[in-house]
Amino acid sequence: MTQKLKQNRWFILFFLSLLILNILLVPILNYDSVVKIDWYNKQVEANQEPDLDYALMLDNKLKVDNYNTYRNDSMKLLIIPSIIFCILFMFLNFDKIKKEYIFLIVWIPIALLYVFIMPIGGIPDENAHWLRSYEISLGKLIAQKDENGIGGDILPSNVPSVLSKEVRTDGMVDPTEDSYVDWKARYAEGKNKEGEEFTKFPNTSIYPAVCYFPQAIGIVVTRLFTKSLMAQAYGARLANLALYSFIMWYAIRKIPFKKVAMILIAFLPIALQESVSMSIDGTLTAFITLIISYTLYLTYDKSKEKLDIKDYIILITSSIFTAITKIVYLPIVLFLFLIPKEKFGSMKKKYLIITLIFVLATVLDFGCVLFSLGYKNTIAAKDASMIGQLKHILLHPTLFLMTILSTIRVEGMQHILQMFGQSLSWNDIDISPIYVMSLLLITVYYIFAENREKENINIHTKILGGLIAFVTVLAIIVTEYLTITAVGSFYIIGIMGRYYIPILILLCLAFSNNYIIRKNKDIPIKYLLSFLILANLHTLTCFVYKYL
Repeated sequence: MTQKLKQNRWFILFFLSLLILNILLVPILNYDSVVKIDWYNKQVEANQEPDLDYALMLDNKLKVDNYNTYRNDSMKLLIIPSIIFCILFMFLNFDKIKKEYIFLIVWIPIALLYVFIMPIGGIPDENAHWLRSYEISLGKLIAQKDENGIGGDILPSNVPSVLSKEVRTDGMVDPTEDSYVDWKARYAEGKNKEGEEFTKFPNTSIYPAVCYFPQAIGIVVTRLFTKSLMAQAYGARLANLALYSFIMWYAIRKIPFKKVAMILIAFLPIALQESVSMSIDGTLTAFITLIISYTLYLTYDKSKEKLDIKDYIILITSSIFTAITKIVYLPIVLFLFLIPKEKFGSMKKKYLIITLIFVLATVLDFGCVLFSLGYKNTIAAKDASMIGQLKHILLHPTLFLMTILSTIRVEGMQHILQMFGQSLSWNDIDISPIYVMSLLLITVYYIFAENREKENINIHTKILGGLIAFVTVLAIIVTEYLTITAVGSFYIIGIMGRYYIPILILLCLAFSNNYIIRKNKDIPIKYLLSFLILANLHTLTCFVYKYL
């Protein structure tokens, strides 16, 4: 043991420094709330009218009153896992363990902490994803509509009780003081409701049932052992996480380079938040990663002479799932054209097969889009109209371009920062800027740095990856403009930073080089993972603080 301590003295110093930083950040996170509550109390004592939103005031008061609980829970959450990981890393030989297994060793415990610390419904739209998953677990694959065309279904009246936030009739979070009511108390009250009623979940009723099969299976299996809806919700989370973890492990295993970059992206707080929820976004990211990873494997692995049935199943399944889940990621299927013609047998066969896959994915995708048009879009702006927007674009193309540029100028930086830790949960949790900027800079490094584990990435991969990334970003922007933004608006609403997470992998391919970063010394994976662990433990303390 003494020898291990001596060998790892610099690593231990690095790890302990990060741990101390996290401990110091705990009181800093409370400072803003304490100042506001103190100022509010003084205003009240002086018989002055406090100019502070009541809901915000109530939220800060809850936080300050529970500070001791938060501090104690945070210390346990920070110190105990940190010490366990530090000892584990001292004995792991990172040079002999394959990176995909290193990923699992670290990923599983961190992901499980996220699963059970983040309350059900504490992730964007998870309330609606839960309701859609539960509907499918009952064998109801197609959502119904009410008299106004809003999607939903007849479910047991107690099903919504597991949610941590109050839900309005249109399925959105109610930004009033009711949304700060203790979610455990609401669950205790709501779980005893009897009977059935039409429950609305408009923004998820339009998705194909297959997107929710993992969550539904988790609910069905958990239901065999308990009637607790809370347990069933966690069962849905765990089943979805299991599929995500397997796909990501397999993708990291198959990709011939940029393995560490893929691990880094998977450990970004926003990516972890989505992957452990009942949302389909995490699984979608995993399938997109699989498309890119498996295509690179088939392209660069010289030992793989011809595609077999397994290869076709993986390519077709991942392409179709990606397309039918969200149309904006359909261009990523075109990445398959990177696979050499020799792997298909001939150039003609290559173009025929890939074209058929793309056409099939496109047809199914547009079929889902047409089906969704039968449901009322409740998240769109009041004056939103897809036909109206199309006419506006055709009549005013220059103005449309200026709208895109204005949106990027005003919100572009916010979208980037969201990918690295700002606006977590319901866009109301920010981790420390220290971690946000550090994660941003490290990711930028891995985007630009060439990985020399295998031969260099060829120019065709870079160009195709860059083009698809650009087209996908444009598709995200245009889709939000067409579907939920008011006609003629000068800014596009609805764009979230998490939508761009899959794009980071393509950027790692497009911008890899040996010129910008010449020496190209990789960060030791042991140190990188240590930083990612502490960054996510810090993130989890922020969730503990929000959801005491």
